Amino acid sequence: AAQWQPEPFIQVGALIALRHHERYDGSGYPDGLVGEAIPLEARIVAVADVFDALISPRPYKEAWTMEATLAYLYAQRGRLFDPRCVDALMRGHQQLMDICAQHSTASTRPGG
Repeated sequence: AAQWQPEPFIQVGALIALRHHERYDGSGYPDGLVGEAIPLEARIVAVADVFDALISPRPYKEAWTMEATLAYLYAQRGRLFDPRCVDALMRGHQQLMDICAQHSTASTRPGG
């Protein structure tokens, strides 16, 4: 009998979960992968994850401003993050914020 294989969507999700804390300069974990050795999906999610963490309020911190968030991401371009992924976010951040605003409600926002 053929060995069971997870669906491709699940495989990509598992890959992202494993690799999104790798850093472009090799300083991340779990394996210290560098640059293009990090799967593109994980490089994209790494930028999105930090963007969301900074721009959103948390119980332990206030939300950063958009300007401060973008400045931080740009400063880490080529260090922590793939420069192309940061550039893509810079080009599309307003559309991303518009989409989030369209789909957010008081019951889904932190503290709402």
